[in-house]
Amino acid sequence: MDSNKRNKLLEKRKSLKEIVRKKELKARIPYQIKYLEDNNLAYSLNYNHEFLLWMQAHFSIRKKDDYYGQHDYQIDIDKLNKNCKTVKYNDSSELQGIFESILLKNYPAHKEIVICKNGGDPELIVTIESLLSNFYLFSSAFEVWFILKDKSLVIEYISGVENLKIFKSNL
Repeated sequence: MDSNKRNKLLEKRKSLKEIVRKKELKARIPYQIKYLEDNNLAYSLNYNHEFLLWMQAHFSIRKKDDYYGQHDYQIDIDKLNKNCKTVKYNDSSELQGIFESILLKNYPAHKEIVICKNGGDPELIVTIESLLSNFYLFSSAFEVWFILKDKSLVIEYISGVENLKIFKSNL
């Protein structure tokens, strides 16, 4: 076999492996994908953890407690930072209203927001309107970060903590 044909076959194999990898990652968030597709809501997936890696580079992090997997870090948004605000809530039923007031008051509903979860799930990119149409479905993990696609706003939600950390970025 000549080297040109061999290289083409290697590229094809690499391409097929990437397709399988993306299919397996997409299968990690089936309920969110089904909801978006059933309601004809636009979305895209980021398979390379661009936003989690951006947060890792711009925020303080530490090793995640008792976890040693693909993403074995925990992101801590510095609550002492002047650009960070903490919003307390008493019950998770208040979260939808808090997110609506933060996002819709300051940004257009068609602006894209990235939903990031630790643990290897692909990053889901939807509009603010789509996020708020079924907020609890998209926030159904222990740790979720909502990042505007332009990286100007980060909202950290950790289940059971009863406060949100909101960071407005100048980056």
